[in-house]
Amino acid sequence: MSTFPHSNLFLRPNRAVVISGPHAQILDSNTGEILHSTMNLDEAAKDGVLKTGPIRCAALDVDGVHLVTSGDDKILKVWLVEGLVLLHSRELPKKPTRIQFTKDSQTLVISDKFGDTFSYPLHPVPTPTRPTSPSPLDETDEERIKRRRAAVASHENPSGGTLILGHASLMTTFVLSEDERYVISADRDEHVRVSWYPQGWNIESFCLGHEKYVTAVHIPSFAPETLISGGGDTMLKVWDWMAGKLKAEVEVWETAQKFLLAKGYKKIRGQWGKKNEDTTAGVEQGGKTRKERREKNRKGKEAHLSELGEAKDDEAEAEADGVGEGNDSYPTASQTETIDLGEFILVIHKIQSLQLGTSQLIVFTAVGASALFITTLPSDVTSGSTQAFDFGRPVIDFTLESAGVAWVLLDGGWGEQSGIVQVVKRVRCTAEGQFQDIEGGPEAALLLSLNTICCLPATAEELKALELYSLLSSMPKNLSDEPDEETKAQAAATKRQQGRMKNKRHLMKVVEGSQVRDSEPPEDDDSERAIKRTKSIAEEVLLVDAMDES
Repeated sequence: MSTFPHSNLFLRPNRAVVISGPHAQILDSNTGEILHSTMNLDEAAKDGVLKTGPIRCAALDVDGVHLVTSGDDKILKVWLVEGLVLLHSRELPKKPTRIQFTKDSQTLVISDKFGDTFSYPLHPVPTPTRPTSPSPLDETDEERIKRRRAAVASHENPSGGTLILGHASLMTTFVLSEDERYVISADRDEHVRVSWYPQGWNIESFCLGHEKYVTAVHIPSFAPETLISGGGDTMLKVWDWMAGKLKAEVEVWETAQKFLLAKGYKKIRGQWGKKNEDTTAGVEQGGKTRKERREKNRKGKEAHLSELGEAKDDEAEAEADGVGEGNDSYPTASQTETIDLGEFILVIHKIQSLQLGTSQLIVFTAVGASALFITTLPSDVTSGSTQAFDFGRPVIDFTLESAGVAWVLLDGGWGEQSGIVQVVKRVRCTAEGQFQDIEGGPEAALLLSLNTICCLPATAEELKALELYSLLSSMPKNLSDEPDEETKAQAAATKRQQGRMKNKRHLMKVVEGSQVRDSEPPEDDDSERAIKRTKSIAEEVLLVDAMDES
């Protein structure tokens, strides 16, 4: 029987919260007993959970009192952990990419797929009703600031969030500084930006140097002036984020590529990405005229543009997310042709850190990789080697405790199923930058529950909707396939030459035909005009020859 893999695990002293597909479960950290589950809600509440679809983003406050979730329906839900009671829900403007609590657990900072970051109070503030629309003179300073921020947002804000900042492309992730005076955000366009918080319009610095998308950023608690970032580049980058200065790089591709299991796929738009073979065949067989083909292509293009116009908002969001959210993220077979290029793509999923004695360690994972990786935080431009612990199945996520124990969530449905499959495993980080497998211990009961009674049944359709490895297709822009400037220039020159030769051959045929007609005796006064036209064509051929020689 297929089951949902666990996508998030939050650990607190007495409680553990695990996210599995659309469901959330609350466990006793000591005994492993399931205390509350959305599976046990009444029918109406359970239908609401299933309607949301897979939980894409989740966050738990530092005290383990409130859980926040959001799925494909863009509804932000705030739950009371004790009893798993839904306190309230709000609509988000776009699908979120990350949710983070502030230290006081009273504010939520949320980034979305359109590049904006908003802040929301944990509990909605009732909006006072006014009998008439206030004039600008009656506005308070706070209302005026909110109105101006809303004017520059890239989309509507239905729940009254406060706009913090915006990027020009999909914002993949962000992190607040230790003192919460700054927010460091990253996007798909290789940018890492340091902005004030909550005055996000004030940009402090940029950390520039990535050549591909950035999908993970992290500030170590033991080095709050340091930022670690990674994504599609072959190395992690270590920054002095306040100055925007690159301090060191950690090579990861040589190690990570050995453990990549899931592949990325490139997509080609249907009639926009390839030639219409049927039309070409028809021309060769003496089919439709050029005018008829142009008319057909024009109508087809107009119909396609009409479809794009009707789905403009969803299409833009699908491009931002690629194939990362819900069933409608995948274009239909008529719209997209998927080609398996057998390509393994590096997308750093998560970066964490810890200090064991004098050792400062970085722990990270990549989307679709079967290993958890560890390396030392470099103190200068050089870095140590990256070590890996292979689990044999793709790692979905991990939770790192301060003592150095990593709880690793695995894709139990990957590959062949034989016997009991563990979807959660534990390893210990050592000060030498290695991993050790853990057997038994006081948390064995919780581990057993996560691998047994917490595994919820799922259908094949529900598992497909999870789209666990969608970032492998949505993040890359296939820049490596683009020719360099010299190649582009050569290709352009070749196309010009081909166009001239085609035009030249066409004119020569016309000239030859005209010469044949000229050899016949003229029948009327139109023959003189035909001769003049022949001379004009011949002159044009000479002009084309001169252009080719130049």
